[in-house]
Amino acid sequence: MNQAPQPPTTPKISVVIPYHNRADYIDETLDSVLSQKGGFELVEVLVVDDHSDDPASLEALERIARHDLVRVLTNEGPQGPSAPRNVGVRAARSDWLAFIDSDDVWLEGSLAARVAIARSEPSAQWISGDYCYWYGGDRREATSVILGCSHNGPLVRRAEKNGRICLERPAAAFIEGNPSWTGTTLVRKDLVLSAGGFDETLTQAEDRDLWMRLGLDADLWFLPEVIALARRHETNITNRPDPPDMWNLRAYRKRLADPRFAPYRAILRAKMLQCYKRQARRFRDCGEFRCAMRAYAGAISAHPWDVEAWRGLAASTIRKR
Repeated sequence: MNQAPQPPTTPKISVVIPYHNRADYIDETLDSVLSQKGGFELVEVLVVDDHSDDPASLEALERIARHDLVRVLTNEGPQGPSAPRNVGVRAARSDWLAFIDSDDVWLEGSLAARVAIARSEPSAQWISGDYCYWYGGDRREATSVILGCSHNGPLVRRAEKNGRICLERPAAAFIEGNPSWTGTTLVRKDLVLSAGGFDETLTQAEDRDLWMRLGLDADLWFLPEVIALARRHETNITNRPDPPDMWNLRAYRKRLADPRFAPYRAILRAKMLQCYKRQARRFRDCGEFRCAMRAYAGAISAHPWDVEAWRGLAASTIRKR
């Protein structure tokens, strides 16, 4: 006798929120998480404090810790976003993890839309979606960040098949572009742990670095809808005056030295060449010729026969813009 098909199990989800001096935003972020409804069980929200030192932010932590679903943890930091996320990953009591930063928000139905893919695609281990930049209130960009990007948009659309978008083993896609975002990611905990978690030596590009590693072993299911808002403000970590592509280059160098990425070394070197030359041109435009020389030297180390890099190095040596 044929048995009736078993209904899919209800995914249990832990949400991880790294936190550092975000008293002005954490309540809005937390409200957007706790208001999510759908075919899942929200087990806990792990707010991991990266050693906040602002009195208002410390008071906010005490207040939100009174919520039944919220657990406030402390990182050994302050170390940036990677370490507190890893603390949350290790402490999570669920099979599924979702991430959001303490100044961003999920839109209504954000988690349910991702869970719907997890329930309908038994092989799915890693799910993401699109998002928009947001300036508070009703002020948000009209164009989404991923599908609206001239590079990432076509990259994602090419992976559409039968009405669903699945990027198969997308390590190369995350070297060439960045068709995902931490704030829209739903992923199996064991997958993150097996990949080694977030690299705590990276202050930025730490998410892209993890996605490159996840892309060796898992497909990425992509939801072509805006399901979250990334808040833009003066204290965003991406506003730091770092040289262009500095953190991406650090991530690429790590993967270049990783034996698992041997099949991708040509793509890595080509991408590093682009980044180094872009960085060098910026330095030359600013009159920082020694920095430009170092960047061109990096480009040459990635591609020794690139004529433009050699010409740029020579021009920088004689301080010519």
